[in-house]
Amino acid sequence: MRNLLFAAVLLMSGAAHAALLSTTVTATGTYSNPLGLVNDGFIPPETTPWASATNVFWSDGGNNTVRFVFDLGADFLVRDILVSVDNNDTYRAQYSTDASNWTDLFVIPSAGGEISPIQGGLDTLTSEAASLEYLPAMDFAGQIARYISFEAIGGDSSYALAELQIFGDELPVDRPVPAPGTALLLAAGLAAMRFSRQRRGALSPAAHITRAPRFQKNLLPNCLLSPSTQITMVSSGSSTVSRMRR
Repeated sequence: MRNLLFAAVLLMSGAAHAALLSTTVTATGTYSNPLGLVNDGFIPPETTPWASATNVFWSDGGNNTVRFVFDLGADFLVRDILVSVDNNDTYRAQYSTDASNWTDLFVIPSAGGEISPIQGGLDTLTSEAASLEYLPAMDFAGQIARYISFEAIGGDSSYALAELQIFGDELPVDRPVPAPGTALLLAAGLAAMRFSRQRRGALSPAAHITRAPRFQKNLLPNCLLSPSTQITMVSSGSSTVSRMRR
């Protein structure tokens, strides 16, 4: 059923842009600045220093103890992710439907974006191929997930995350899906019923007869009628013709 839902959403979404999804976030480890900065919708300018008031930043001596988990509140088809991170470190994103079993989504290599190590500071990166900030290393096939985790896994032990945004689509409500054989039989039965109905309509004379209105004598002046005049009403298709015979 989950695979069918996934395929249905892909067909419905087509090439349309995915929606920005609302998240709540939790984190482990020790870091500086309010946690809410990472999903408040604000993306600082690139090259902003890593230890700025706009970022959550941390230094853990390479122990990789800080990990962020973004909760979508329900399963979604996750299609793209945008991040603003310190540019000279390596980061990993994973996804899960239960917050227990995790699968890698992508790894951002150190200095993988447009901001060079010489420039330093924050770099904005996204998996959206149409964006100027697109990073091929972040590209991934759409995945059904409720949770996205994000953590540093390498670099100079001084890290920063200023923003993480998740884009995707809602999943359709679960509905019973008939087996392929049942669906084919149902379609054939409907087609046969439609053909039979059309055939009965073509063969039935009543289907093509329009009842003529009741003839009213006062439609013709009395002076035009004589006792020997006989009026015949002839119905042809949707029209009625009056014939007078003397």
